[in-house]
Amino acid sequence: MKSNIFLIFSILFLIFSLAITFRVNDKPSNTEKTTQSDIHTTPPPLESSRSNEDMNLLEIFRDNLELSNQIAKELDLLISTYQQTDELEAAVEAMEIAKDESSKVLQESQLHFNPQDQQLVNMKTQFEQQVSLYIDGLSMQLNGILEGDGHSITKGFEMVQNAKTQLNELLVNLQKP
Repeated sequence: MKSNIFLIFSILFLIFSLAITFRVNDKPSNTEKTTQSDIHTTPPPLESSRSNEDMNLLEIFRDNLELSNQIAKELDLLISTYQQTDELEAAVEAMEIAKDESSKVLQESQLHFNPQDQQLVNMKTQFEQQVSLYIDGLSMQLNGILEGDGHSITKGFEMVQNAKTQLNELLVNLQKP
């Protein structure tokens, strides 16, 4: 069961990593001419003032944000399943994997997402704060479970829920035209 959970998260992370890589590599360079099909995919007005580099970074940011939300959704689904079967050990392992995967997403953002556009910088800051809150909440829950501290479990759960809500709102706002 443990290896199945790890395998699921590993496959999800690999898929999203490849998607991010292909999106970055599929972007036209500055020297390519605009084609008729490019005209029909013109970005919304807010995005039109951004540089090509910032537009590429915006796509990477969207991917990272979607990946963070996907990790949280997958964990929720697994936890829900484990609650029905009383598999605490598997739930703890799933939480640890989600925490590790979220840490990788946070590190990716910190190392490779350095926009010049101030709006993107603000979104990056919000994103990193919420992913950090999510990671801290999972850590607090895990410590509470291991130590039998109900207060830590509850506080960690509240932190995780708040971070998930904020990340989801950030994704919704980012997808608005």
